[in-house]
Order: sequence, then C-alpha cells, then structure tokens
Amino acid sequence: MEELQKACETLAEAWNKALEPMEKLAKALNDAIGRMYSSKEETHKIRTGRKHKSVKRVPDSKMSTYNYMPAVKHNLPYQRRNF
Repeated sequence: MEELQKACETLAEAWNKALEPMEKLAKALNDAIGRMYSSKEETHKIRTGRKHKSVKRVPDSKMSTYNYMPAVKHNLPYQRRNF
C-alpha cells in the first residue's frame, strides 16, 4: 500500500512539473493570437455584399411559362403523322 501511495505522489509531482511549461505555452499562444485578431479588427472593412449586377434579369411576367414541345413521332403511316 505504501508503494502505491509513493507512486501516486511521484506521478502527481511529475504531472505538476510537466504542466507548468504547458501553461506558459498556452498563455503565450493566447496572447499572440489575441494580438493578431485585435489588430485586424481595427482595419477590417465591413462588406455588405450588395453590388450592381451587370446582367439584368428578365421579369417573370415577360417570360412564357408554357414551353411544352410534343415528341415528334417518326416512321408512321400518313394518317398518324404529326406535321
């Protein structure tokens, strides 16, 4: 039981020693990224996406909605052909 307790204590100490550099690295990265994004916000333009279209669209009222073309039947006798 004592060996297990000692192993847990050494594991906790090793974890704490390994955690300190990670915290410093995380803080440094957070500061660097924070400075990078804060500098872009000052000079960033807001784009609305509204532009004039070069091609004008035909209104729906001028377009024909009936565009059915019947299939042409070939090789039929004279009485059944559609001309």
